[in-house]
Amino acid sequence: MYLIILTSDEPWGDVWMPQLVYAYELSKKYDVIYINPPARWSIKNLFSKGKPSFRYNDNLIIFQYHNIFPVRIFSNFIIQMNDFFNSLRLKKETRKQNKKVITWRFDTHRFRKFTGIPAFKSIYHVIDPYMTVENDKTMAKEADLVISTSPKYEEHYRRFNKNVLVIPHGVTLEEQAPDAEKVNELKKEYGSYFLCLGSISSHTNMDILERVSQEFPGNIILVVGPVKAHDSETTTRFYEFIKNKNVKYTGPRHGLELKNYVAASAVCIVPYVDLAALNTNRSPMRILSYIAQYKPVINTVDSEIPELENKIIYTSMDPQKFCDFIKKALAGELVVDKKAVDAYMNKIEYSGLIDNIMNKLLN
Repeated sequence: MYLIILTSDEPWGDVWMPQLVYAYELSKKYDVIYINPPARWSIKNLFSKGKPSFRYNDNLIIFQYHNIFPVRIFSNFIIQMNDFFNSLRLKKETRKQNKKVITWRFDTHRFRKFTGIPAFKSIYHVIDPYMTVENDKTMAKEADLVISTSPKYEEHYRRFNKNVLVIPHGVTLEEQAPDAEKVNELKKEYGSYFLCLGSISSHTNMDILERVSQEFPGNIILVVGPVKAHDSETTTRFYEFIKNKNVKYTGPRHGLELKNYVAASAVCIVPYVDLAALNTNRSPMRILSYIAQYKPVINTVDSEIPELENKIIYTSMDPQKFCDFIKKALAGELVVDKKAVDAYMNKIEYSGLIDNIMNKLLN
């Protein structure tokens, strides 16, 4: 009945950010077209029609957005031109489906208008602090529904749209079902290790990571994720850090494989700098991956899950207290309240979140 066109600023690949997870989970019930952001522009783009779409599964098509023109000069006009061209390409895909179109925007830059593709309903899904983005206000006003992953964003969006739904980041049933054989292989390879999932960015607390490495020389610190730091200092410190004997860096791993790394770990860590001081925040996605396997989480920032603080999530910005929490976790002295975790997980399973969103949108 419905075709969902999902726009994203994250490319389809192994690193499953929320946009990719939503596309995958939505495709279990609906037909979905995931709009891949454009690749780096080159002069060849002027003479190309763009890469063809491909199917990820029976209900999910990956569509490659193609910038014919570079957006650095006269950006607003050029974006409109590129949007128009890609709308013509996308229209061919929507004709094949012949269904009511729902646009689901995670991307604030592309497809400001879907020319020739009438949308039955539209969603603006805010997963990061988009409030300072130029197009944010317009997108919020024009959407039939604004979804905010953080309660901290809600007040801002209610100024522009009466239909705002706070939906936290979710977990999938698959995240709670690791592969026992692969888990055993990871334990044999790394022993009793501390897991640090997620991107290495300018918000990564290298002081904490270095302190943990020094305090626990007999345990491996396993870092899984891409390096996305925009400052040279963090990048330099990180590549020096992974030279330590008790540090292993795998790079990114496919989103559906992360559950095995979590299940095999002894302790899971979330080392951010003081985000409140920077007037920003980060999603609790990696925390959710950890608690899905009942792993104690040693954290530095507001998890936005107060009901699980000191029940499986333990938070301190102080390096020594952070390490003390790890010692207690290794000794089995930290509470892991499985009933509290289960109650929370039941509220944020993706199929339920999606049903909630669609009911709000369509009723």
